[in-house]
Amino acid sequence: MVAVQFRVASRFRRHWCVLAAAVLMAQSTNVRAQTAEQTFELRAGWNAVYVEVDPKPSDLDVLLDGLAVTSVWMREEGHLAGGVVPCTDEADASCVVSTNTGWRVWFPPDEPQRAVQSLRALRGGRVYLIEAAQAGTWTIRGRPNSSVTRWPQGFDLAGFHVVDQAESAPTFVQYLSGSPAHRDAAVFEINADGTLARIVDPDQRRISPGRGYWVESSRRTVYDGPIRIDTRSLRGVSLFPGAAKHFIEIENLTDDAGFVAIAERTSQMRDGSPTEADARVPLMWYDFSGGPSPVWRDLDNVQVPLASKGAPGSKRTLRVGARQMELATLGNDDIRGHESVLAVTDGSGFCRLLPLTAQGGSQDGLWVGDVTINEVASPEEDDGDLTPTSSEFMFRIIIHKSGADYRLLREVVLVYQETEQSYLLVTPSCFELLDADVASPRVSTANFAFEDSFPLIGDFATQLVTSLTPYATSIDVGATDALNPFFHPFNPIHDEGFEVKRDLTLTFDADGGGDPEWGTTRLAGTYEENLSGLHRYQIEARGRFELRRVSYIATLCGP
Repeated sequence: MVAVQFRVASRFRRHWCVLAAAVLMAQSTNVRAQTAEQTFELRAGWNAVYVEVDPKPSDLDVLLDGLAVTSVWMREEGHLAGGVVPCTDEADASCVVSTNTGWRVWFPPDEPQRAVQSLRALRGGRVYLIEAAQAGTWTIRGRPNSSVTRWPQGFDLAGFHVVDQAESAPTFVQYLSGSPAHRDAAVFEINADGTLARIVDPDQRRISPGRGYWVESSRRTVYDGPIRIDTRSLRGVSLFPGAAKHFIEIENLTDDAGFVAIAERTSQMRDGSPTEADARVPLMWYDFSGGPSPVWRDLDNVQVPLASKGAPGSKRTLRVGARQMELATLGNDDIRGHESVLAVTDGSGFCRLLPLTAQGGSQDGLWVGDVTINEVASPEEDDGDLTPTSSEFMFRIIIHKSGADYRLLREVVLVYQETEQSYLLVTPSCFELLDADVASPRVSTANFAFEDSFPLIGDFATQLVTSLTPYATSIDVGATDALNPFFHPFNPIHDEGFEVKRDLTLTFDADGGGDPEWGTTRLAGTYEENLSGLHRYQIEARGRFELRRVSYIATLCGP
């Protein structure tokens, strides 16, 4: 018997989106592998083990060090195992594992057979035949393997994705019921002496977790269990700023209605120690069950109903995300991200592990958005009340954040420097960095009169203001500025006006309706502006603003 246990450990926008995608791709290629742990109780004699992780390290000499293992065999893909005869009689002596071609083999370093060794590394998604001189416990750690089971016609060594509690595992008939090629399939297990014994009650016998079997298939097929999960999700669920949502496609392949449950499991570090309990990713899922108003909810062992195969509702797409603003509190907000594992299970004992990586990161970069003014105070009444405008007034707003430095910009150009092979954000103060022969995307706003940039006080968590005390450092519109409404260059009567002062306040919403990307790629809130100099009374205007981060470059006019 082999016992196994898992512990799971607009035009301008197109340009900026391309840049953001490049940054995210660079980040995603540097994340660490998510780690799960698989433990086998090896018996003396032959063992058929199903490895579901890609071990790190993968060298068999290292992985088997200290165990009394005399050989390891792996069936080569695309070959039939010569000499292996499936049995109908448990006492048939011809059911002995053959050493003919079609197999790769590992021998210990001190064995003479080492000279013909052809197996050196352990890979997940495969069954290995292990011959042990004595019983022992074997533990391996690695990233959950993403491969799917491809069946040849005839018999093949195979393992099954099931829960680690043997009493809750499905029967062979339950697990294989979604595959027409496996109806009434014969299943054999390997005895300690290397003989094969047919499982005569597959409708009653439960699958042993982590164990390999000889299984019959009536034709070539691809079948990975009663629940199909899309290949992209099997390779890993990655949640990053700008890509904080992932779609998991699931399908019920059986004739019985049921459900799938999705939950996060604590991953293992490479040394075997679990991650901190409070370091779980703040996961969310988009709940469509509420009708026309779906909402983001916490992902805590979510159960998604599935109809029977072919019926409406047998295929579902689950949208998952991670609260980007909370990820930084996990202490793992660098380029590697936070690692964990998602477990997809059903009510019958199927279980598949999905690697999970999530990264929060900072809010640094370029934010571009729109302000919509829809309320204004009457200049004739100094009562402070604002009334709705007859029509909305919109204008663009550009903010750059670098650490605690927030700046309101009038225009900015994205420049690629061939010599440095990097991008720069160029403002009017450093236009000498522009190359006249190279077309570069430019973002600007016509609503502000300052030349380059204007400092803002506060932060994205609460408020950004142009001054701490009213009008002390307000945005000035000079008497002869082109934006001053009193000045008209073609009318001599209006050759000089009055100086106008603008005081802005941006108050940010608390959460943004639960959007996982809130705070890292999208922000919104209330916009308020006080103007003096246009009227004997101060004019107050109010509306809404929304910002999108279009670049992750944290500096202006330089690397």
